[in-house]
Amino acid sequence: MLSLLGNDPAEVALLAFSGRPLLAFLLNVGAPVVAVTGTLKYQYPLEVLKSGEGPFPVFSGTKSSAIAVIEHLLAAAAAVNVALLGNDIASKAVYVPNCGRTWYAFLWMYLCLILHPLNLLAFWSRVSVKRTEATPWANNETKHCASQSGISYVLKKESYLYLFLEWVLSHGAIIQIIFGTLVLSASTLIDTFDAFRIVGRYAASAILCRLILMYELYGMCAAVTAGTVHVA
Repeated sequence: MLSLLGNDPAEVALLAFSGRPLLAFLLNVGAPVVAVTGTLKYQYPLEVLKSGEGPFPVFSGTKSSAIAVIEHLLAAAAAVNVALLGNDIASKAVYVPNCGRTWYAFLWMYLCLILHPLNLLAFWSRVSVKRTEATPWANNETKHCASQSGISYVLKKESYLYLFLEWVLSHGAIIQIIFGTLVLSASTLIDTFDAFRIVGRYAASAILCRLILMYELYGMCAAVTAGTVHVA
């Protein structure tokens, strides 16, 4: 179920290369399970931007910064929630095959820290991001994507590096899902209520991160439609 709520790796990479790398990292940690819909599927990194969207409320100045700060705080809260859940599983559950290996839950949750850099490298090898003027990283990180301008995304020719990384990422996502299923199914929780509580909190973090990502992607599509962001 959690794998149905996760973020698509290509969309997270697009957010990172659109000037929001810190937010992308927090969303990746807050929803550590990769969306199963993107597994073993050929990825078009810019497909989401070509769908086109209608009018979108674009905020600037203080309002844009306030939205960015709220997004970071919510994503950080989701990441902290996931970390606390890992501690709950380690302290309140018994791992049947080996009672001492409670760190398996943390390994499952933070496999994303291995997959995320590879995902960024795959996106970089397939898409060229150009800006009309150089802006400090902090300026881009503190405003939502709909208010950004002067960005051009150009699709590069496929390389062997990209194909190899996509193969690694697809199988890495499957391994993470299978490993997580084995870890959670082999953990004997104290009672049924604890099981529902842990799954519910995981789902809440994943849904929150997904909503933030969808909001930013929708803003990017609106910027493309408005002509402030270009896709080639």
